[in-house]
Amino acid sequence: MMNMKTVFSYIIIISLLFVTGACYRAKNPVPVCRVEKNNIIFRLDNRWTRHKIQETALLFDLDTSIFIKAFGNEKKFVVNNTTWKVKIINSHFVELSRPIVNLSDSLFANGFAYMLNEDLFGKKTSMSKPPEKYGINIFLRDNTFKYKNGEAFFWLPGHKEARSVCMSGSFNNWNTSGEAMVPCDSGWTISIRLQPGRYAYKYIIDGNWTPDPANTLKEDDLVGSFNSVFYCVNHLFKIDGRRDASEIRVTGTFMNWDPAGLKLRRTPAGWELPVYLREGTYAYKFISGTEWFTDPKNPDVRDDGNGNMNSYLTIGNLHTFKLVGYAGASSVILSGTFNNWNQSELKMKKTDDVWTISCSFPPGNYEYKFIVDGKWITDPSNENTTGSGENINSVISLNPNHTFVLEDNQDAKEVMVTGSFNGWGNPGYRMSKRDGKWVIQLYLSPGKTRYKFIINGVWKLDPGNDQWEDNEYGTGNSVLWI
Repeated sequence: MMNMKTVFSYIIIISLLFVTGACYRAKNPVPVCRVEKNNIIFRLDNRWTRHKIQETALLFDLDTSIFIKAFGNEKKFVVNNTTWKVKIINSHFVELSRPIVNLSDSLFANGFAYMLNEDLFGKKTSMSKPPEKYGINIFLRDNTFKYKNGEAFFWLPGHKEARSVCMSGSFNNWNTSGEAMVPCDSGWTISIRLQPGRYAYKYIIDGNWTPDPANTLKEDDLVGSFNSVFYCVNHLFKIDGRRDASEIRVTGTFMNWDPAGLKLRRTPAGWELPVYLREGTYAYKFISGTEWFTDPKNPDVRDDGNGNMNSYLTIGNLHTFKLVGYAGASSVILSGTFNNWNQSELKMKKTDDVWTISCSFPPGNYEYKFIVDGKWITDPSNENTTGSGENINSVISLNPNHTFVLEDNQDAKEVMVTGSFNGWGNPGYRMSKRDGKWVIQLYLSPGKTRYKFIINGVWKLDPGNDQWEDNEYGTGNSVLWI
C-alpha cells in the first residue's frame, strides 16, 4: 500500500500531465495500440488530457498508474505482476510493450492499430482515416514507381554506399524487416504484390527512416515527420484524339463534381490518367476548356434527373436490387442514401414482371426506397427497415460482418438496434424475428462499436454481451470489437 508521500507525488505528476494536455490539441488521431511480433505496444503522449487518459485506460483495461510510470525515466517497470518495457520516442511520446500472454489478449491478436483522438467516449474515434473515394500518384520521376497486374514496383535511386535498404508501411503493418530491397547499378529496387488501394510507407536506409524523395504525396507521421503515400490504381480514364486541346480534365461524383477535376496526361494517342477509385458506381464527365462531354468509349450514359447526361462506371462487385410485380408501371427508380436520394438517376429495367438494377457500393448500411410512377414504396421483400409512420425506409447491409442477436424477448412487438454505427439514430434499425430470436446483419467499421437495443421503445443493454462501458447519461452502452 502506497504511503501518503507517494500518493501526493503521483497527484502532482498527474496534475502536471493534465495541465500540459489541456493546452494541446492533436491535429491528427494518435495511434494508441498495435501488435508486433507477439507484443502489444501502446504509444502514450505526455500532452494528453485527462479525458484521453481515462478513455485509453477504459478502452484497453489499463491501470492508470501505468501512465505515471511510463514517463518516470525507467526502462522497465512492473504493475499488477506485468512487466512493461519503455522506449522513449521523443520528448512527448513513449512506447510501452509487453508480450501477449493469455486469451484476454486475443482482442489485439489480429494486429490492428487503433486510432484515438481527443474526444471523450470515442465520438470521433476511428481505426484510420476515412477511406478515400479516389487518389492519383504524383511522383517527380515516373520510373520510380509503377503498378501493373497487382505488382507494385519501386526504385530508390542512389544510396549505393548503404549496407541495407528496406520498405516499411501500412501494407506490412510497418514491419521493419519484412520488405528488403535489392541493390542494382543505379540504386535499390523492390516489387510487392498489392491490392488496389491507398498505402503509406517509408524507406529504412541503414536503420534511418526516410520518406521517398521522388514522391510528392505525403501525410503526417505523428512524430514530427511525414510518410510518403502511393495508390495502387484500378481504373484508367482515357480519351483518344483531341490532341489540339490545351488540357483534358475529368470530374464526377467520386469528387463531388469539383470543376477543377483531375488533369489527364497527354499521350501520343490522346489523353489518359490512371486513378484509384474506391468500390462504387460513379457518374463522370470530361472537361476541355468550357466543354463538358461524356466518355465516347463508354456506352453507359444516363440522365442525372436534371437534364444532364453523364457517363457511368462501376468499381467492385455488383448488387442487384429487385422489385417483383408492378408490371403495369411505366417507371421504377431506385433511390437511397447511397446516391443522396436522387429521384431519377438509377432507373430500373423491367423483365417480365420483375424490375431490376445492379449497382456497386462500398461496404456499409444503406436506406432506400423504390419510386413507382412517382410513388415511394419500401422493398416488400426486405423486412429490415428504419423509421416510423410515413417515414419508413428499407435497410440493406452490403458485406455485413456482424449479426446482432437478442434472445428471450419473444413477446416483444418491436426490437430495434442503434449505436455508433448509425449515429445513434432513433428508432434505429428494425430487427427480424426468427426462431424466437431477434436478429439483423449489419456492416460495422473495424474497431470499437457501442450500441443498445430498443425493445418496445425502451433502451436496454445487450443481455448476451458482458462487455459494456458507462456513458454520459449513466445508463451504459454495450461494446463490441470488429
